[in-house]
Amino acid sequence: MNTNDGVSSPSTNLQEHNRKHVTADARWQNVLSILQGIPDDYIEAKHHLDSVYRIFSEKELHSREQLRQMIDTISVASSERLQPTASGSEKRGARSSGTPSNVSSLRAHCLGNFELVLNWKKCDRWQSLKAKLLIKYLVSHKNRPVPREALIEILWPECDPESGNNNLKSTVYALRQMFGKLDPAATQNTPVVLYSDGAYHIDPAIQLWVDSEEFESYWLAGRRLEKNKQLSEAIRYYQFAEELYRGDFLEDEMYTEWTLLKREALKDTYLAILIKLIGFSFDEQDYENCIVYCQKILSKDPCHEEAYSWLMRCYDRLGQSRRAQQWFDIYENTIRKELDASPSQKIRTLYKQIVKRESS
Repeated sequence: MNTNDGVSSPSTNLQEHNRKHVTADARWQNVLSILQGIPDDYIEAKHHLDSVYRIFSEKELHSREQLRQMIDTISVASSERLQPTASGSEKRGARSSGTPSNVSSLRAHCLGNFELVLNWKKCDRWQSLKAKLLIKYLVSHKNRPVPREALIEILWPECDPESGNNNLKSTVYALRQMFGKLDPAATQNTPVVLYSDGAYHIDPAIQLWVDSEEFESYWLAGRRLEKNKQLSEAIRYYQFAEELYRGDFLEDEMYTEWTLLKREALKDTYLAILIKLIGFSFDEQDYENCIVYCQKILSKDPCHEEAYSWLMRCYDRLGQSRRAQQWFDIYENTIRKELDASPSQKIRTLYKQIVKRESS
């Protein structure tokens, strides 16, 4: 019998209904998968943006330092043009006294392992460990002259004055030889390390940049701006300082006595900067960066209660209260093991509040 009379059979309608249902369900599942991926995509995109920001911040730091060196160079050149023309003998005397015809730059990285760069050429062929230690001490004191006796006491405490003085002269000579081989053109008019009035120092005509000093200047600038209620600018300087901190002061001299106080002072400043950045990030609801800063603190001080408190708050805000509670457990176990102590009432109260919110 012919059933093709324009009226669909019940079975055909059911098949069509099932087909539409399957199609709708597939589309819904696709929408769900897209929605589920949004948080991960957001976090990944944010990390990329953070990386771009850090790269441009570093370039800005580098460009600002180059600009400062260019301005200083132009200033020196201008002052030289304004001076009366010297006779030939006077010119020869000026060259022998160590006054450079052009300005050289010396960049010292003291945060982390020591690195020294003369006119963008890395110094890596040290004549001796004493020569390297001597230049570390001189650049960390920047242009302040260091008495000969003080250097002998630091480098050769077991030697008598005469032997120590001979050792010091030999070491300074080795340093000058190294700089001369590294960049003959830049050092033909200056030996880099100068001696006068019983003391040694870096030639003040050289543009000396030291990262630890720059770090401290950013910290002080940030504090001044914050005091003047210019918080966004202050945070920017705190971020510059944080990015400069590649590691603790002269990590390759961990047991050298004169580095200890400076290292701990700079570390304290670094931790204070991180606390500033944590508070700012939390207020901006940037919990991911806040967590990163907290972890940086704990890498330096695993018993830092304030860092654990901020971690607990961040994970609580992110809806991960169990993770927040885990950080409290980690803190409790750490200080019990390291300090034979118990968590303060303040962090215990925070922990109880997080547990209460989760159970309510």
